[in-house]
Parts: sequence; C-alpha cells; structure tokens
Amino acid sequence: MQKSNSGIPNILDSAFAKTEAISNLLKKDDFDAQYLEKVADLYNQREKEIIELKKNLETDAGKEFVANNSSYWNDNINALLSLDSQNLETLKTKTNELGDKVRQLYKQKSVLIYSK
Repeated sequence: MQKSNSGIPNILDSAFAKTEAISNLLKKDDFDAQYLEKVADLYNQREKEIIELKKNLETDAGKEFVANNSSYWNDNINALLSLDSQNLETLKTKTNELGDKVRQLYKQKSVLIYSK
C-alpha cells in the first residue's frame, strides 16, 4: 500500500473498529436497551466517518489512492460490509427478542390488571 495524504486508511480503520465494537456489543448475552443505545451511538459516530470517507474519495488524492491501492481498498471495504451485514442480522434478531420481551411484559401486565 502506498502512503497517501488522503486519510482514507485511517478512516477505514476507525470505521472498522467501530463496526467491531458494535459486533462485540451485539454478542453480549445480557443485551438490553442500554446496549442498543451504545450501538446506535457507534453507528452515529461511524456515519460521520463514512461521510468523511465519501468526501475524501471525491478528491483527486482519494481517487488516486483507490486506483493505486485497489486490492487494499476492495479487501477493507468487503471486510467492513461483511461484518456490518452480520451485525445487522444480529441486531435484527436482538431487537425482535427485545420486542418479544416487551410483548410478554405487556401481556403479564394485562393479566394482572384483569385479575384484580
């Protein structure tokens, strides 16, 4: 990989680190709304980096970086997309589980109200 002033490698590394942090949070057995907020915060931070990455890619230096480092670019983007896809599937599962818990609590509450 050639050195570049575009900042693209640093942005990719940071975005991937946040994606890994999201993955680690989603793997917790005691996943709850608190973790969901942390995941949302990490996605918001990563969104800013993706916007910065997009801006860098639109510059001549960014275009040159991708052209000169296509293998590095492809490998890193594919790894990021793959992990993010896994995270989204896990997030979907976790939110469905949390939704089921909320529905169960609501049913229990309704039963308690009617039993009084």
